[in-house]
This record gives sequence, C-alpha cells and structure tokens, in this order.
Amino acid sequence: MSRDQQRLVDYLAHILEAIKRIDSYTEDMDEWRSLTTGWCRMP
Repeated sequence: MSRDQQRLVDYLAHILEAIKRIDSYTEDMDEWRSLTTGWCRMP
C-alpha cells in the first residue's frame, strides 16, 4: 500500500470514528432537543 493510500485509509477511519462518537452522544437526543440546545445548527 502506498503512503497516499495509507493516509486515505487513516483519514476515513478517523471520520468513521467521529461519526460513531456523534451517534453515541446523540442517540438519546430527539431532533427538537438537538435543535433547541444549539448542538446542531442549521446553516
């Protein structure tokens, strides 16, 4: 595996880990709560 390919694999693994953490943090949070607490802001 080339260095660029390894960097891509590491980058995607980091993104996946971040998604899992967000999912864990928000699993008990309904949409209204997430919007009213400012955790998730609409652009």
